[in-house]
Formats: sequence, C-alpha cells, structure tokens
Amino acid sequence: MKYYFTLFFTLIVLSCFAQYSPKWTFEVIKNSEKAVIDVSSKGAEGIAYGFESGRAVKVNGVYHIFISEMCGKPFWINMQIGHWKSTDRINWTRVSTIAKSLYETKDEYKSAIWNPYPVFDSLDNVWRMFYGGYPLPDKIDSLGFGANLNGVIWQSVSTVPGINGIGGPYRDEKIILKPTDKDAGKWEGTLGTYTFTPYKVGNKWYAFFNSGDVFTSPRTWLVGLCSAPKLSGPWKRTDLVPGKIIEPKDLFQELVIVTKLPDGTYAAVYDGHGYYDDIGVTYSKDGLNWTKGEGIIVQDLKGKHWVTGGVRTALGLIDEGNGVYTAFFTGYYGLPKSREGKGFLPGDKSGIGFVTLKLVKQPKLKNK
Repeated sequence: MKYYFTLFFTLIVLSCFAQYSPKWTFEVIKNSEKAVIDVSSKGAEGIAYGFESGRAVKVNGVYHIFISEMCGKPFWINMQIGHWKSTDRINWTRVSTIAKSLYETKDEYKSAIWNPYPVFDSLDNVWRMFYGGYPLPDKIDSLGFGANLNGVIWQSVSTVPGINGIGGPYRDEKIILKPTDKDAGKWEGTLGTYTFTPYKVGNKWYAFFNSGDVFTSPRTWLVGLCSAPKLSGPWKRTDLVPGKIIEPKDLFQELVIVTKLPDGTYAAVYDGHGYYDDIGVTYSKDGLNWTKGEGIIVQDLKGKHWVTGGVRTALGLIDEGNGVYTAFFTGYYGLPKSREGKGFLPGDKSGIGFVTLKLVKQPKLKNK
C-alpha cells in the first residue's frame, strides 16, 4: 500500500510537470449511429462476445481493422486476432484470422492473445505486428480480471513484403518484452506486459506498453515507454515512469496510440479517460512529455447512442486530409436500461463504431 501511495503522489506531481498548451483540439462532426461491426455482422460467426482492442489503419484508400475477437468461453481466453477491411467505413468484410489463442494446448505464452498492433517498417519494407500473449492461468475469478496474467509481447512479420502485405499471413519472430526482463520497472505488476504501440520520433522508435496489477487496491492499468533504434528492435525500457499522461484519479490507461499531426505535434488516443461515453486524447510537442488527458465524447448518452455498457478502446486516428480524422472505437451494447451507465459484465457483447473528427485550433486563453 505504501508503494501505491507513493505512485499516486508521483502521478499527481508528474501531471503538473512538463506541460504545455497544445494548439489543437478535436471536434466531433459525425458519429456512427450504430455499430458498423458487431456479433451479427457477416463474417462474425463464432465470435460470441464481440470485439475489443486493436488498431485501424488506411492503406491505398482501404480501411483495415486488426482486432481482438472474443470468441467464447473461457471469457477473455478463447480469443483470436481478426482482420477486417472496408472502402467506406460502413460496410465491412472479414478477411482472415491472423492468429488464434492456444488455450487448449496450454501454450506457455499463447493461451490467450490480445491487442494486435500492425506497423509498416519502411526500412525493411514489411509490416510488423505486435501483440500480447499470456500463459494459461491457474484460476479465473468471477469477473475475468484474473484471466490474463504475466503477459509478454510478441513481434511477428508479414510474409508478404511491401505496403500491400498488410494482410499477411504473419509469422511470429520473437518475444520482445517480458515481465521478467532485467530492465522491468518496479511499477509493473501481475498483468505482465500486454500492449505495445510503437511510433516514431525523428530517427528513433518509441512504444507505449501496458502493465499493472489487478490484485491490489486500487487496481492499476499503467503505461511505460520503450525505445529502439529500429522498429525490429532491440527494444529497451526507458527510465520514463508512468504518470506523464495517466489519469491519477483512477490509475487506468490502456492502448495508447500515437499520431503525428501536420504541424509536428503528437496526439495520442487511449482507453481510460472516462468510463462510458468518451475516448482519451493527450498531446505532446516532443513525443515524450504529454499533456493531461482530455475526453472526446464519442457517444452522447443524452441523445441517440448505441453503446449502453461503456465505450472501450480507441483504435487510433486515421488522417483523411484537410484536418479531418476518423477514430474507430469499441463499445459494449445491448444492455437493458437497468444496467446502462453501470459498465459491462463478462458475457456482454461489444461492437465497433467510429466518429469523424475535425482538428481545430484551441481557443486562446485570456491572461488573468
């Protein structure tokens, strides 16, 4: 408990440090009135509980979503990574299954697989996929929080070279991050390492990664930072501790996805700012020091909304040109009125929707 008090204090201090006022903010100009992919979609047969975390990208005019698919029981363990594509954001085709969890074979680090994150490696002219893998747990608690522990990060590579090789198939190369690494931070917990989202600053690569602990009070889902000279590695943790962009009030932040804006500012969307109606966004001028998170309301709970069990993961920002961006996100739906606004339970269903955003200048603050 002493450690968590110290961590909480550190987060508060860091949230006030190295701040700057970003020039931009995002304004919602269009919201999908319903999920564009859900468990009833063609191609979703056998995906019992829907979709949660991953990444959306646009290549040569085609949208691609790589997503964690919750296939059935055991919940959050019987998983697969799916690839979907669309030309209009509305109508989607499921292309393939990139990988499946191997819980029935009790594979050491693939009993559950999560959080696919494809990145094009221009140096090697190939797509690389990063995702989290877990060993089979000894016991799963009733809420499923103990389902995925001691995670590692896998790096795989498309066997088809070039930008059009985004669909793979992908071949696992190696594990690049483990909770047992010598440079693991003291803040890292029982979750191990389970998300990995690279981005480039100058000629150097950085990546946010998640860890935390679900057996403490409060539970923690925190982010750290790795760096590498190349996308292929070797990856090493930096000495930057969590707290630059974490929300101190709830110690929760997951799947931080970075986009570079036209003026060189970095924007990152993430899961964790709010619980039910928004995705988080934070800004940086150098890619290392970030502003305190804000919320982008992607579901107006007072108006028409399809998410009834809470907005979950943002899947990144897609630049559509002229300051317009698409942000896909996942959310739980179909909950009865009695449970709206109270979060989801294992076994509820999750779909994918999107918002269209406009990058606008922040209003100038008057001097006090």
